[in-house]
Amino acid sequence: MRCLFLGVFCAWMLPAAAAGQGPPQEIPDVEVKESRVGFSGGDGSGSPSRYKLGMWCPVYVKIKAGPKGILPKPGEAEPYLQTETDDAEDVGTIYRTPFRMDPNEERWLTTYVRPGHRGQIKVRVVVGAQSYGPPAHIGYDLDLDAHLLVSVGGRMPDLAAAVAALNHQGAGRNPLGRGDPDDPGPRHVGFIDDFDLLPEEWFGYQGVDILFLSTRHRDFLLKLVKDNEAGRRRLAAIGRYVRGGGRLVIGISRQHADLVHQLLQAPVWKPPVPVVPPRDGLVESKKLTGVEAFAGVVGEPFTGQAVRLDPANLLPGAWEVLAPPLGTFNPETDRPLLVRMPYGLGSITLAAFALDEPPLTNWQRGKVEFLKKLILRIGPRSPARDVAQDITTRNDLGTDLQKALDNFNIRIIPFGYVALLIIIYILLVGPVDYLLLKYVFHRLEWTWFTFPTIVAAVSVAAYFTAYAIKGSELRINKVDIVDIDQRTHLTAQGAVAQAAAYGQTFFTILSPQIKNYTIGVEPNSRFWGETTNRPFRADMITWFGRPDVGFGGIGQRGSGPGFFRKPYRYERGAGGLSDVPIPVWTTKSFNATWEAIPIAPPIQGRLSYTRGIDWKVSGTLTNNLGVDLEDVWLFHHNRYFRLAAGFPRGGELTINLQAGQDRSINHWNDAARDGTRATSAQGPYNPCPFVRLALFHERLDQGGNRRNHLLRGLDLS
Repeated sequence: MRCLFLGVFCAWMLPAAAAGQGPPQEIPDVEVKESRVGFSGGDGSGSPSRYKLGMWCPVYVKIKAGPKGILPKPGEAEPYLQTETDDAEDVGTIYRTPFRMDPNEERWLTTYVRPGHRGQIKVRVVVGAQSYGPPAHIGYDLDLDAHLLVSVGGRMPDLAAAVAALNHQGAGRNPLGRGDPDDPGPRHVGFIDDFDLLPEEWFGYQGVDILFLSTRHRDFLLKLVKDNEAGRRRLAAIGRYVRGGGRLVIGISRQHADLVHQLLQAPVWKPPVPVVPPRDGLVESKKLTGVEAFAGVVGEPFTGQAVRLDPANLLPGAWEVLAPPLGTFNPETDRPLLVRMPYGLGSITLAAFALDEPPLTNWQRGKVEFLKKLILRIGPRSPARDVAQDITTRNDLGTDLQKALDNFNIRIIPFGYVALLIIIYILLVGPVDYLLLKYVFHRLEWTWFTFPTIVAAVSVAAYFTAYAIKGSELRINKVDIVDIDQRTHLTAQGAVAQAAAYGQTFFTILSPQIKNYTIGVEPNSRFWGETTNRPFRADMITWFGRPDVGFGGIGQRGSGPGFFRKPYRYERGAGGLSDVPIPVWTTKSFNATWEAIPIAPPIQGRLSYTRGIDWKVSGTLTNNLGVDLEDVWLFHHNRYFRLAAGFPRGGELTINLQAGQDRSINHWNDAARDGTRATSAQGPYNPCPFVRLALFHERLDQGGNRRNHLLRGLDLS
């Protein structure tokens, strides 16, 4: 009997097993393997990546294509990566990056995200009608007050050690206050050691306070200087980051000085880098005393060879020498070891030796001290943290500017009147309705008609009354900051060859309707005197939030988007916004950046400077801008002068200044207050003082009374 049962069981299983084999399964067209938000952790030991809340950062997705590759099919949209997160007002934002892949190709793809809250960042890979979600990413979000230092081209262990020492050194004065054991302090380190992971959009570096370019690996540099689309886009992104106020540090390896020379002379640097070190040439020196003095290290010599930084025919004042060879510097004979030059609104710092290879890495005690001093010298001022009061609750210039732009000339109904109208409404739908129907009409059943009629009538009356008071016009408050750079691109004789314009636009929209808007910014070239209508477009438009704990505050835990508020979308390259929802009679703020390169010099200066105790500045200034200037100020080192209350276009100012007529820059913001530009129903309207503070924040606010975390890139101090 057992044999019969076994035979029947086997006969029943065999057909099922044969049917289970079936035809071979197709290999999927897309396999999403991994994702990462931000920059890899500084120690490289599997620590989570770093990114800063309220700032753009790169998002990486590792994808493997199937045998057919990943290409658009007829009638379908281009495949794309999509990131979705909430802005500071809990409204969803979508950023998309199209891509294509060859059959069986496997690589990392890069897109971007700007998170407004500590919330979920959704990453999707969309191919046709299919959507793929990568495994959960691991990332560590940093507050706006944190400093993020990133090295590209290689990992720099000594940089992580220097940051750890600085955080430990300041722990007693600036405690964390959040009680997070994984947060080492206000400074953090990240790195990119893969060429393919370098951002192709400049705003991928927006949250980076200091960017270090390693020159140790020749293959990495060759890819960066190679004349192809990949190299050009990645190098151009670095250049645009610096021009927008970024800080770039390049330590030149003596084996690769030729590639650094080629990199800094690449045509993507627009305008050209002012000082490009020679292609070759070593400074034969056994003891680099200037670096020892800069680092403040005594008793441990810094020895080795350094590369030449100064090319022939160097213009005076082209750079600031941070470390002369022997503690003093003679520009006629000495070779500097560490210099910093302005580039756009930012700076490029050059070291005559690599920062991640000998001789610096062999300098046992001095290497960390040198990097610490370098970070303190060229980096933004360290934030102060307080146990009793979180940093985000204090004043920040970004919050002040946003609040100033939110001041529209709209009459606000006092709360007493609103309360009175509410009481009248309650009386109408309650006692008045009851008494009329019971004692006048003797028809209580009519309440089925009178009650909704009263509600509808009062609602319509309130609606039209509000329109009559607030108006039905779309309103915009806007502040433009236009920096005209005439110092970067000079001729061999020191004259201005070409100028560049860098713009920041901050604006707030008041919507009289429930409506979705398309947002774009186009700079007007006639402002800087051009007669042609060259089309310019903002290269980044995004929402503008506030670094505080209130509604719209950056970094707080968001409540999630509303059910009826759909997310809005960035256009490609963040050059515009589509379908931005703004509820009726509410406001939303935005920020746009743009640049125009090259332009004709809009200010002509013929000035001479006489040195000495009784120094003088004399000459003329000519206004070739397309606008009249209301206030003109001249800055000289840490001093300032008020030149004129008006400077019409085409006009000329005669300059005759001497010692004793100037004042310290510390008093400039108070002296420059010119009253209010306008007075609205909500009070005085004048966002200009906050712009002035942002431009020279570190010089004007030595006591740390105001923070400038959101607008840090504008600081020219």
